[in-house]
Amino acid sequence: MSAAALELVRIATQAYAAGDPEISLQLADPNIGWDERASRHDGEIVVGQRDVLLAMHRYFDGFEEYSFKVEKLASASDSAVVGVCSEQGTTVDGLPVDRRYGALWTVRDGKIVSWTTFLSPREALRAAREVEDYGRAQPETQAEAAEPAGEVFTPEQRRASKRRARLKRFARGNEGS
Repeated sequence: MSAAALELVRIATQAYAAGDPEISLQLADPNIGWDERASRHDGEIVVGQRDVLLAMHRYFDGFEEYSFKVEKLASASDSAVVGVCSEQGTTVDGLPVDRRYGALWTVRDGKIVSWTTFLSPREALRAAREVEDYGRAQPETQAEAAEPAGEVFTPEQRRASKRRARLKRFARGNEGS
């Protein structure tokens, strides 16, 4: 599915770059998650096509001039696509914006279920690997994901496990939240 996922994300990002997020979201799961907390000081997490569309329009409305470009797009796994994105423009307050960042799109059943941005492409790739690693070993419950019985983990391992569990839940459209 990696070629199909890559093409789906390519079409969605082209529509977004053209200022038409409605088309992007037609390719998304109804419970898509859009998370920009890691890449922007004012970033937020938004869930659901309607709310994501409103958030995207709010973001666009914050600019006098705006351009978005995907510099590079690659499959990280069957369900994860990573990209190097850039945006330039001028905010309505007259502040120049010129930033480059990483992005991760998760695709399931032919729909984009999450679009997450990171400060760097390396962080996006790392997150894609964590989502894929977590997907290989699907525990029955979140408690098993956090700490299987009989094994002792370091605090760092527990935090990483919990982070993978959160990423997986987010990638599935926040099921169980």
